[in-house]
Amino acid sequence: MKFDAWIGRWTSLRKSRGWAGVFFSPAELQAVMVAPAGESRAVSAPLPVEAAVQSLRQQMAPDQFQIVTAVGAEDVLCQIQRLPTANDAELRQMVELQIDNLLPVPAEEAVYSFESLGTADNQTWVVVAIARKDAVNQRVAALEAAGLPPAIVTVDALAVFRALLRREALPVDDRHNSALIVTPTAVHLVVYARTTPLAIRSLVLPVDGDWRAELQRTLLSLAAGGAAGAPGRVTVVNLTAATQPVAATVAAELGGTLLADGAVPTPAASLCQECAEGGGLNLLPDEWRQRRRQARLRRDLWRGGIAAAAAAAAVTAALGLSLLWRQWQLRDVQAAVARLQPEYRRARDMHSEMVAMQRQLDTKYSALEVLREVSLRLPDAVKLTGFVFKKDQKVTLRGQAQTAGAALEYVGQLDKCELFGEVKTVSMSTPPGGGLTKFEVDCRLKTAAAVAPVVTPGNRKWR
Repeated sequence: MKFDAWIGRWTSLRKSRGWAGVFFSPAELQAVMVAPAGESRAVSAPLPVEAAVQSLRQQMAPDQFQIVTAVGAEDVLCQIQRLPTANDAELRQMVELQIDNLLPVPAEEAVYSFESLGTADNQTWVVVAIARKDAVNQRVAALEAAGLPPAIVTVDALAVFRALLRREALPVDDRHNSALIVTPTAVHLVVYARTTPLAIRSLVLPVDGDWRAELQRTLLSLAAGGAAGAPGRVTVVNLTAATQPVAATVAAELGGTLLADGAVPTPAASLCQECAEGGGLNLLPDEWRQRRRQARLRRDLWRGGIAAAAAAAAVTAALGLSLLWRQWQLRDVQAAVARLQPEYRRARDMHSEMVAMQRQLDTKYSALEVLREVSLRLPDAVKLTGFVFKKDQKVTLRGQAQTAGAALEYVGQLDKCELFGEVKTVSMSTPPGGGLTKFEVDCRLKTAAAVAPVVTPGNRKWR
């Protein structure tokens, strides 16, 4: 469901309260409380969640701290978008127009938020975070039940990444540097230039395949999307002692720097710092905001009734009658809503089927999908020097091979690819004195309907 991602930010203006970051790890609940004066205190409690949250509640006064928690990046789809505007109002409208195309699940099953990463040449880079609502509600409901309502729900990997930048623990230059944050359940990959994230990807452990290949695929997708920059340094960040072997293996395989122990802030401390400095993402669903507004409204009405009773009995009676009238109207509205629920559910199901059918009939291939296929078939003796993608038409490949046979072998592999209806060699030449064979190949795209899998509401999966 769409919601105003900025409504919850009002709490950051309440300077009399500190921040308390609550992080759900696989083994325990971790919390860091930072008071307005700057002093901090860290506590932890072992799972199960209900007992751990109650233990935290006994050590924290809710009226002294604003609660911030996070959902795991493996449960969040993070997309980096470049939008042609520098105006905040237009930026929000553009994100809302595009969000339906980005949602991997029905709108009622997801929450989203976005944050501006910077503006240049009248264009704005934004990160759009989309999470499954049930994953967010699981975090929020546990804290709400203990009387610790969170004001902000952000993404754990982004908070740790920004905390490392503040500590100057990561290299900062114009190259595409990579930070791999190792947690007990996943490895979160953040590719960035300077301090701006360019791609965010989560690999759930255990990871099948080569780490270097996973990183290379992410860098190739950036290049295909027009993000220019040379590959930079790799930094592997280990958060817990239990993940030290995995972090060491990743760092050794990628030839990167390993950060651990005191060089890495805890996720709970990172959450506090993120919100104290005004981080923009907030995945708290609208339902929780509405419940709190209703609770505040009921509380205000009750206090007003008491004040009115002290002033005059007549005013108290009038307020009581007004409240009863509102409750009667509310019951009437609830009854009307209940009558409309079956029609609403049928309309929602029909909308989901229509969206699925529309996606099934889509005949457009992406440049990233084509680049991945031609790269997978590339022999060691062949190197691509040019890639021209014409949407819904063809792909032109230029390259050079050590021998003409290697070039012909690659053309034969392309001819077997299901994405192409026809593969035509435009030119192929070898210098008279010997040397590299240069070639150019045109590959005509098939229609997506011929190869795309059928997607129905029954088999739709989270990606």
